[in-house]
Amino acid sequence: MSEPALAALLQDCEIGVLSQLLLEHLQSQTASVLNPSLIKFLAYKNLLGHAVLFFLREQLRDNPRFERTLAALRQEGMLFSLRDFKQAQVDLKSSLEKKLSAIEQHLAAQNERLIVAASPDDLSQLLDSKVEVVIAALSNLQYVVEKIASNVEMILAELRELAARIDVSAKRIIRLPLCRLVVLLQVWAI
Repeated sequence: MSEPALAALLQDCEIGVLSQLLLEHLQSQTASVLNPSLIKFLAYKNLLGHAVLFFLREQLRDNPRFERTLAALRQEGMLFSLRDFKQAQVDLKSSLEKKLSAIEQHLAAQNERLIVAASPDDLSQLLDSKVEVVIAALSNLQYVVEKIASNVEMILAELRELAARIDVSAKRIIRLPLCRLVVLLQVWAI
């Protein structure tokens, strides 16, 4: 096995999986040498996986390249212990549970509001109040339209007066689209 493949294997699997993979490999290579009792002995409490990891750690401990890499990782803050990961996992789980609880409370409150809003009496009152708001807005809009119509009429009168002063017919100054706008505004004001 190459070093990267071994590193990936050690990162991705537990000792039990490592023991099982090693036993399968040994059985495929030396099936005649291994008897069932030896296989059971090596598989007992993942003995083979623990032994391989022990010897691997011992081999790496004396390796200067490994020591330099480990020191560099510690210095850069990139080496974390399993305890740090477990604490981060506990903190994350706690945070997610709090957020989930807050979301559940929010949904429960929204559900209560929907239930209250769905009752017929409250719904009719709600609709009545909304209709009153719409009627008030329409009357306000009608007032604004009437003011615009009166302003347009005043502007038209001033334009006609100006046209009469300079002897230009009102038809040349006031084009058809503006006249249509005035008529539409007058109809809308009624």
